[in-house]
Amino acid sequence: MNGTMDNFVLMVQADQRAGRAGRTRPGKCYRLYPSTVYHEEFLDATVPEIQRSSLAGTVLYLKSLDLADIDILKFDFLDPPSSESLEDALKQLFLIDAIDENGSVTRIGRTMAGIFA
Repeated sequence: MNGTMDNFVLMVQADQRAGRAGRTRPGKCYRLYPSTVYHEEFLDATVPEIQRSSLAGTVLYLKSLDLADIDILKFDFLDPPSSESLEDALKQLFLIDAIDENGSVTRIGRTMAGIFA
């Protein structure tokens, strides 16, 4: 269920690495990519992990808490993931019988939630 995404170099990381060249003795930093890639394709900052990873484990854990007033699709995350990611997590959990058609955690889901915790 969980997968990793390609991690690209961020502008901040590239600048930090360049700053290390020549810090303790004379040195140079050679970047092996065109400046257009640096300026047009590098992200300024890291995308929060919750926005770039599978949420199935997180959603299952929240649902296993049995708090009646938690609506996963409207939960107030610090860095909210996309609604598509949350819906995908719910679909994954349903397909592996961790939740039923009403969104309640099944016996299998409770066992899985204990593993994720």
